[in-house]
Amino acid sequence: MARNSFQLEIRISETSKNMLARRYKQIQSKIMEGARQAVVREARLIRDKSKRLVPVETGKLRDSFFSRKGRVDNEMYEQIIGYSADYAQKQHENLAYKHEQGQAKYLSQPVDEQAETAPQRWAARIAKVANLEKL
Repeated sequence: MARNSFQLEIRISETSKNMLARRYKQIQSKIMEGARQAVVREARLIRDKSKRLVPVETGKLRDSFFSRKGRVDNEMYEQIIGYSADYAQKQHENLAYKHEQGQAKYLSQPVDEQAETAPQRWAARIAKVANLEKL
């Protein structure tokens, strides 16, 4: 008894392979740009929340906030944030200090608050920049 069979070969031309490779690199580049934007935006959100919590006596500590680019490669975009005043760490860590305005943990509290919802914001930003909503 003979079997009926149907066979279909699909081949991708060298030109198509090259086009797909270029498109992949474009998308990858856009994804990294979206990640960069997401991390910078997250740092700004944390900055804004932190500045509302930082102890203020003279304003020097609040004004010493910094944000700068850290490690950047194909797998990571890092933004480093903090306060540069010489007493910033002591003010941040000492829960016994009493402040008329502000509190200890003025940086870590906003980081912790943002942590749960940050991945959704990052994914949305990456999707928007890379135009992935249409895929």
